[in-house]
Amino acid sequence: MKTKIFTLLFALFAIALGAKADGIHVSAADVGKVLCTDGSVYATVSEATAAEKTPVAMLAYIDGERSLGLAIALADATDDVVSKCPQATSIAEGYNTTYPVVYGNWRLPSVVDWEYMLIGCGSTSTFKSSLPDSAPNNEIDDYGFEDGNIRSMMVAAGGNDFYHVTNGYGYWTTTTPKTVGGDIRWQYFFPSILTTQFILDSVWVWMVLCVLVLNLW
Repeated sequence: MKTKIFTLLFALFAIALGAKADGIHVSAADVGKVLCTDGSVYATVSEATAAEKTPVAMLAYIDGERSLGLAIALADATDDVVSKCPQATSIAEGYNTTYPVVYGNWRLPSVVDWEYMLIGCGSTSTFKSSLPDSAPNNEIDDYGFEDGNIRSMMVAAGGNDFYHVTNGYGYWTTTTPKTVGGDIRWQYFFPSILTTQFILDSVWVWMVLCVLVLNLW
């Protein structure tokens, strides 16, 4: 009888351990490092490439208590702007086929995703639970979110600097202003500005940058 109980307890322990191990093993200390398609982590793109890995993203936010992480793609998803949010969403989700990552899922980031990643990369801004329902035609000065070290960390890791810095375009997000009609989304600008400038899908174009949602060990 004791043997059967021991065997059962051992089996349950093994199952629990396997479930816990079903994810990528990283910590907050790994923010700024490069994540590869097989779940391995390297300090830089060049180190990952030298190890014959496929680097795809930079770790930007790690929450060990929730076993959740966010990583941002090392480069923009397209070489040109995209005029429709459904197209941007499709491009981001297509990364799951083109650049599949174990225990990860690519998607178009929300404003909340951006906030978590900026805070994870050193922003001193306070997380905001909601956006204003509407905004001026140009920018929301009172929402400016300090972007911390995400740009310098991305470049140091071997990724591309963010497109808007030199070319004047923002990035699509999935977040919609509550009181504004039509297919409208907030976009993210560097540095530190969220805007609704001409964001009706039919008249405005933005870049696409993908975020990777991770299940952690």
